[in-house]
Amino acid sequence: MRFNFFHFLSFLFLVFIVWLSFVILKPQIQQETEDLQSFSLHNAMHHVHEIAQEPHYVGSENHSKVRNYILNALYDLDIPTHTQQGVSLNNEGVVTIPENIIAHIPGTGQTEKSLLVLTHYDSEPHSSYGASDDASGVAVILELLRTLKEKDQKFENDIVILFSDAEELGLNGAQLFVEKHPLAKDIGLVLNFEARGSGGPSNMILETNHGNTQLIKDFADADPAHPLTNSLMYSIYKLLPNDTDATVFREKADIPSFFFVFIDDHFDYHTALDRPENLDKASLLHQFEYLKTSVEKFGNSDLSNLLTEADSAYFSFPFLGVLHFDFLWTWPLFIVACLFFVFLFYRAHQKGELRWLSFLKLTLFWLLVLLGLLIFLYGLWQFVLVIYPGYSEILQGFTYNGNDYILAFSFLSLAILFFVFYKKTRINSVFEVALSGLFFWLILMAFLNVYLKGATFFIIPIFFSELMLLLCLFKFRFNLTINSLLAIPILVILSQYVLFFPVGLGLEMLLLSGFFILLIFILMYPVLHVYGFKKLLSVMFFIGAIFYFLSAHFSSGFTEKQPKPNSLIYHADLDLNKAYWHTYDDLLDEWTSPYFEKTENKTTEIPLIQSKYNLQFTQTTTADFFPFAAAEISTDKVMNVDLTTYEVTIQPSAETERLVIYKNQMLDFTDFSVNGETVQPLESSLELPFYNRNQSTLIDYYVVQNEALHLKFSLDQGVQPEFSISQINYNLLKDPDLNVSPRLKWMMPKPFVINDAIMTTQKMRIQ
Repeated sequence: MRFNFFHFLSFLFLVFIVWLSFVILKPQIQQETEDLQSFSLHNAMHHVHEIAQEPHYVGSENHSKVRNYILNALYDLDIPTHTQQGVSLNNEGVVTIPENIIAHIPGTGQTEKSLLVLTHYDSEPHSSYGASDDASGVAVILELLRTLKEKDQKFENDIVILFSDAEELGLNGAQLFVEKHPLAKDIGLVLNFEARGSGGPSNMILETNHGNTQLIKDFADADPAHPLTNSLMYSIYKLLPNDTDATVFREKADIPSFFFVFIDDHFDYHTALDRPENLDKASLLHQFEYLKTSVEKFGNSDLSNLLTEADSAYFSFPFLGVLHFDFLWTWPLFIVACLFFVFLFYRAHQKGELRWLSFLKLTLFWLLVLLGLLIFLYGLWQFVLVIYPGYSEILQGFTYNGNDYILAFSFLSLAILFFVFYKKTRINSVFEVALSGLFFWLILMAFLNVYLKGATFFIIPIFFSELMLLLCLFKFRFNLTINSLLAIPILVILSQYVLFFPVGLGLEMLLLSGFFILLIFILMYPVLHVYGFKKLLSVMFFIGAIFYFLSAHFSSGFTEKQPKPNSLIYHADLDLNKAYWHTYDDLLDEWTSPYFEKTENKTTEIPLIQSKYNLQFTQTTTADFFPFAAAEISTDKVMNVDLTTYEVTIQPSAETERLVIYKNQMLDFTDFSVNGETVQPLESSLELPFYNRNQSTLIDYYVVQNEALHLKFSLDQGVQPEFSISQINYNLLKDPDLNVSPRLKWMMPKPFVINDAIMTTQKMRIQ
């Protein structure tokens, strides 16, 4: 009885370690200590509230108000500040006129390189309030500047603060700064602050064209209080099409950066829910911790030697900071782990604890369990999507009850594993089961060493599992106690991925939660096999899974706190004098369904508007036509021997906030410029960098102060160009002719697509 009691204590200890490993990822807010290390949460939240009162996308009236608020805050701090405005055209064909805010704090030394502190102040068009993304970044920077002023703190390096504009459109403000601001040439390192949700711990991710060794070493030396980073996330980030302002500095100026981003509550990202009241204050504090320690470190460091070719594997560990080792150690460590494995195998076989045939069967068994678990979890999630079709309306891929599903799938995976290996404990020795699992782990590590080197630090948990088996060989009296302690690094290093993959990449990644639970289960087996209540644990975890599935079910509906995203667009074809209603919704609701009682998918030349997920309209029907104002077009051309040069001016109507130009045929431009910004064709062909973007889209102009769009391009003689134009504004709910009623309280505008919009289309034939 006493023996079983210690088994139970060991299990509770492991549960506590898992819980603690998540709790300590970010700082805890204490009500009685609002001012921590000179950081005033009250001041920071005041900035967030002021900035995120309304959506403030580029070209909107609120956008100018936010810019003026930031400028006034900097003037109050007596920090030299100026703005930078100009036309910016990126390689995706997105053009606008951003207005950056730049503050400059001269350093005390004669250093060559400056430190850039970066965030953006625009919100996503058109309904996001931008409290997390990125009023949070603005707030922590303003709060840091206040503390530096109060302490009269100086740094050897120049500190440049850039509040960039038009980040949400195409990183245009950062591009404008890199290409045209004189301070850009001296930047040695960028600290960029971002958000992809409204809460959770902040992750540090690198951006560099070179090796990361020196950057990681210096970041580890900065010693932030709650570092959260690892080279696996860094490697995965490089494989994904996600960009931040820091990407522009890396691609166009070879300047490395650290960017800090929190990603929990992903369902708030770019939505009307990104309001101050939904921002996690602990996330705000976490960002400030990173900012303070990084500025103090890199404000006084030599920033000219950060670019090296050596790469390191790294990971953060509570209370120890950021641990790292050069990739040169990858294979030696792997060989040591393999030799350790061979020794354990030999000794276990010598002692009669391991049979060759059982080992081979169990190795195959582990593989079958892995494949079966992944297939089952994937199929289960697809089944969930069938039962709850409303989830498809949440384009972020993370539902309001997403954490319930992570817990449900995790508990179900544990229930299956404890049930499957309940009998194995009685039939096979711990060495047969554990070493066959470790063999699978070593195969995985060989694959990672070649194809995903950022994950090579997973060799560390393997060593601790092997140490557990070594103790099992000697059968010490206190084996369970020591092995429970040896389990700490395994749980702390690996358990976070059970959560982070579905949170960061969407609930489609729930199968990866099960994958990591299996990997942890293998390494933990020397402890778990001792427990005499594995069958009970299987039942308990199954009950826990049912509980969280029920919790997810009862919170699966749309409410005022969990609104349904929906969309509605009015489209007037000014050439045909016809009009249509469009929506991106899969499921119509009380607000949208009256417009689509007679669905017709027969409209001609419906433009595909650029969006994050390249979505197309799901429903279309005819509407009453209203003659909204067309864009005014004037053209001129000069004919040479072989080429014709065209100059086209497009004046958008007064209400237009976005102007999209489409090419209606294949065109080989020999040169192309937009408002004086020249775009060079690709070296390999005559095509422009953005030529094939989104099929026919050529230029995507976000209008500022109703400025006209001036195009100049050359084509071969005899080519007759023809374009189409879409004008878009977000006045659908305000227009008296259309008389669209407000949404119900349990609805909100769908993000990532044009919405609440009036769109006109017209042909542009150039004679």
